[in-house]
Amino acid sequence: MASKIVPGNIDGTYPKAGQDNSSQGFRDNFSAIKNNFTETKSEIEDLQTNKASTNANVNFSDYEVSKASFKDTAETVFPHGSVSTGNVTLNHENGHYQTLTITADGKQRRDFTHVEDIVDALIICVGIENFRAEEFELGTGVNYSINELADMFGDYPRKYIPERRGEYPETLCTDTNAWNKLGWKPKKSIKKYISEWLEENGKTK
Repeated sequence: MASKIVPGNIDGTYPKAGQDNSSQGFRDNFSAIKNNFTETKSEIEDLQTNKASTNANVNFSDYEVSKASFKDTAETVFPHGSVSTGNVTLNHENGHYQTLTITADGKQRRDFTHVEDIVDALIICVGIENFRAEEFELGTGVNYSINELADMFGDYPRKYIPERRGEYPETLCTDTNAWNKLGWKPKKSIKKYISEWLEENGKTK
């Protein structure tokens, strides 16, 4: 930013000693001095607002910092918690590194079925009147381990916590009753869904 402070607007030789001096010259000098003080105040306030502080958080508003040499620095780690639900929102405003918490060894497998597919099946059931006491197991017929699920989001640091009682080692839909009698099949794959979400949100694995 170019400074608007112009010292040359002030006549340093005025007033001249030993002679009458025009009052207009005084006014011109005072006006130039006042304008320079006003610009000085504005530029100092701008520096105070946009400075890189050593004792407070600084928001660079997405401006690039280039040709900088960093030494003895740290990165912010943001813990996402458990990924067992199959839904992790990555937001790098939270920190440079995103950590994923996984229960047990992460080898437990889950048949992840999108909620929109479940709703589609329920709507089909509502429209059928000749079924009585029918049971339909809804699933994709494909399962992934929690470790594989974490891999889909990228190479993020992982934190493993102890196994929790009551968790199944594996879930997998093998019943084709819904497929055969309802004509229902899941349309969404969690692997494709995560890949598309990462692309749409500008995230890279």
